[in-house]
Amino acid sequence: MMNGGGAFTSSSNTDAKAPFTTPIKSNHKPSPVESKSKTTVSPTGVMQFLPPSMTSETTAIATQEDKDDGRISLVISSHNTGVTHFQHGNYTGAMECFRKSLKDHSLLLNRNGHVGTDKRQNHYKSAPFLKTALLGLDGVPCEVYDMDMTPPSPPRKNTKKEENSTTTTTSLGPTRTKQNGSSTFTSKLVKTLKMSVSKRNHHSSSSSSQVCTSSKPKPASCTHNLAEEGTHQRQDKTQYIFQRNEYDEGMHLLSVARPIDSTFMDNTQNKKGATTLLCDETNQAMILSTIYLNIGKVHQKRNEIDDANEMYRRALIKAENCSQFSMAANTTKCCPLKIEILHNLGQLQYYQGNHSAAIKTYHSALTLAKKICGERSVHVASTLNCLGVLRYHMSSAGEENCALDYFQSALSIRRRIALVQGEGDTSQNEHIATTLNNIGRIHFQRGEYDESMKAYNEALSIRKTLFGEFHLDVAATVFNTGQAFHQKGNYDEALRLYKEFSIVAKAKLGLLHRDVAIVTTCIAQIHQERKEYEEAMKLYQEALHIGRAALGDEHPEVAITLNKIGNLQYERGDLDAAISSYREGLKVERVVLEPFNPNIIVTLTNIGEIHKQKEEYDDAMENYQEALSLQKRNLGVSHPDVASTLNSIGSICFQKEDYDEALDYFQEALRMRREFHGDTHVDIAATLTHIGLVLRKRNKQEMAIAVFMESLRIRKAAHEKVNRDVAFTMYNIAMIHHQRGDYEQAMRYYNKTMRVEKHALGEDHPDVAITMYNIGQVHFQCGDLEEALTSFQEALRLERTTLGSDHPSVARTLNDIGNIYLRKGDIREVMEAFTEALRIYKRAGLSVDNLVVVGRNLYAFQTSYPEASGAA
Repeated sequence: MMNGGGAFTSSSNTDAKAPFTTPIKSNHKPSPVESKSKTTVSPTGVMQFLPPSMTSETTAIATQEDKDDGRISLVISSHNTGVTHFQHGNYTGAMECFRKSLKDHSLLLNRNGHVGTDKRQNHYKSAPFLKTALLGLDGVPCEVYDMDMTPPSPPRKNTKKEENSTTTTTSLGPTRTKQNGSSTFTSKLVKTLKMSVSKRNHHSSSSSSQVCTSSKPKPASCTHNLAEEGTHQRQDKTQYIFQRNEYDEGMHLLSVARPIDSTFMDNTQNKKGATTLLCDETNQAMILSTIYLNIGKVHQKRNEIDDANEMYRRALIKAENCSQFSMAANTTKCCPLKIEILHNLGQLQYYQGNHSAAIKTYHSALTLAKKICGERSVHVASTLNCLGVLRYHMSSAGEENCALDYFQSALSIRRRIALVQGEGDTSQNEHIATTLNNIGRIHFQRGEYDESMKAYNEALSIRKTLFGEFHLDVAATVFNTGQAFHQKGNYDEALRLYKEFSIVAKAKLGLLHRDVAIVTTCIAQIHQERKEYEEAMKLYQEALHIGRAALGDEHPEVAITLNKIGNLQYERGDLDAAISSYREGLKVERVVLEPFNPNIIVTLTNIGEIHKQKEEYDDAMENYQEALSLQKRNLGVSHPDVASTLNSIGSICFQKEDYDEALDYFQEALRMRREFHGDTHVDIAATLTHIGLVLRKRNKQEMAIAVFMESLRIRKAAHEKVNRDVAFTMYNIAMIHHQRGDYEQAMRYYNKTMRVEKHALGEDHPDVAITMYNIGQVHFQCGDLEEALTSFQEALRLERTTLGSDHPSVARTLNDIGNIYLRKGDIREVMEAFTEALRIYKRAGLSVDNLVVVGRNLYAFQTSYPEASGAA
């Protein structure tokens, strides 16, 4: 649901493979110097070469090995106890166990001072070649490094300077290097991190005559029609993160704690294996990598992002060392661990909003998974799904197509595996449902609602079978299906599904949860679209209250709700209340969003539009110019959104009667739109209509008609449905013919306008009243008084219905009706019409000079017929 989407931690971990159990063998051959020393054979079959001075201490060494066996077993036991704590949600207990395991392992390595097999050194001295560094995690050693490797800098505490620093993204592109005649996988990331392991990644994550509303909602794993809207927050100002933990996008398959398998030690012979274990750098690296990985997972659960990032990177370094130390036969032992680390690092980058870095990380995981596990493995399917989720959240049509390809490939692999495993094995079904839900979101975003519902329905069927009715992931797909019904205009079914989701969300998440606020907003929107404004406002206010309780006053979703309230108030004609809500939302957006965020631009244009409609042109221009400046800095000087704002600014200049400047803005907007859309896009038709208005005002009637006709031609070529814009263009063509005295053509286009307006806007609409009034004028000027009277009386009815009985337009129409009665000699009707018109003008604060009778002004009616007269 969440603008950004979220992921529900899966209780299963079918994609996580257990560590390989093949004993590590060494093909190390003694050097001539070493051949003079005595050798011993460990229980694992690894040759150990001892200096001559140690031959008399064989018994003592054996005793020490027995002790070390117990210690290494304690390391593994402590660690795996932490895994159990992690699985039960006891992250404090898990962290204590993992740190104890790390400390014991470090002390054990220091104590042994064992002989290594690192080919970078000819031999090792009797002193330990492994050292520990205390890195400030409650005094617990957090890193073990070789004597020839620069130790990492200690992690720094977050400071404001760091938070605002520029993010440096390191390439994760995989490279292949030849080692000992075999191909091994090496990540560029690790080679960079060895130089500076403590580096942090502080990455944060319509027409000109109406107020803009948010773009089509982007559904997430549990999706809604609010939370994203192009929002990209910065971490130094808000804790808001798009992606969610409550719902399953398939990003958490490898996020459970990983145990250390006892088969790290070769226990197939006797119990003496610890010294051998410690002599094998592959095992050392794998144990440390696993511990770091799990510590990182605890930090991520605690939302300690920097510490999690640091631990994942150390884990990746150790896993890379594992590949470097081991021979080709042992390299595959480290690879599933490396895939898991890359998944968790990519997931962390995703939750920080650093999508580009996350994509590189997952591509590294994908390359490794294909190389080691095969093209159609579960690891490949999982990684493809994660890449699809990332592409989906990158919010462009091209990315949506790419995301769909990833999802469909992942789904194909999952279905194939399920088919091979047979009907009795349902382990793939949960992942198939997750990928189907993701595919449904892509189709929804592309407006393919039938396709999205097909995917959602299959996902929903699987999830209900696996989890039952009362489960968050089931509720997520229910909500998504509700969104599809909402967009298709099936409000009853959408409302039913929204309410079904609301029941589960309130029970599972609490009454004051952000998702309860979101679904309440969606229900409010249905009531707004049904013109049930009172109920809609009540629900919007409820959603605002819940959102503030759950997220605080300064949060993007709070700003979105305020803007929704502003949209409703604007639609109801309460411009002052609307502008107040928009300003309140803008204040929040300026705090929590980046300066160039699209939501800020939309809010600025909404405020500018209301100022324009209130004829507060300077304020309108100020807001639109700020929006234009932000757009140019964010999108470039030539962009369709920039063209739309130029069009709006031109409209302000037009209303200020600055026609030359208006024409300049319109022509620049037209140039951009033709550059991006060609010559047959409806946006070009809209700009041409505005240019036609300027030409009409400058008395270039022939040019104006030609431009209006071109606008209509484009709309017809685009197969645009009849709408208000089409009616407006035809109305202006009628007006030109009317002013030129071509009453036949004027009547023809007025009648066309009337038909379109009634179809698009309804029978009772202010625009219909205006067109009807002009039809009456044509009849009057043609001398057809009866037809004129009928048209004026219908216009009067519409004006009273849509504008109110005291609107100045009502007085104007009464004035014309009075003139017709005067022509017919019906004095009583004349007096009633003129008197009522004068009273309306007076109440509106307008001069009686507005009343005109057969070309001359009347003044006496104001006093001759006072307000209390029965004639009223």
